[in-house]
Amino acid sequence: QEWERVTSESKMLKMQLERIDPAKILLVEDVPNDVELIKLALENHKVVNQIDVVTDGEQALNYLHELSSSGLPVRDLPRLTLLDLKLPKIDGITVLERIRNEPRTRDLVVGPCPKLGLELGGRKSVIVDV
Repeated sequence: QEWERVTSESKMLKMQLERIDPAKILLVEDVPNDVELIKLALENHKVVNQIDVVTDGEQALNYLHELSSSGLPVRDLPRLTLLDLKLPKIDGITVLERIRNEPRTRDLVVGPCPKLGLELGGRKSVIVDV
């Protein structure tokens, strides 16, 4: 009976650790204009999910791995993470490696941020196809 109790508690803890919020998208992007353009593109494609934004690799890892004082995750995982590869503090490739090395985030859906702009003569011009 003790074994069943421990097994049940273990399963419940695992479910708490692996919770995913199906309505949430994490956007990891450090360029404010790109953040706004990505949000606009998602809105134009009728994506109505909650979009949480962090602006560097360190913030992204804290968002995904932060634990409460009781050792449980502070927030549910997002359904999708859009990750810029050129980030301050910790680059996107390193962020992705750390996501894949953690059991809780190993299966998280991660995609690259769409390239929205093109540098022309020192000014950013919008590319309309997203």
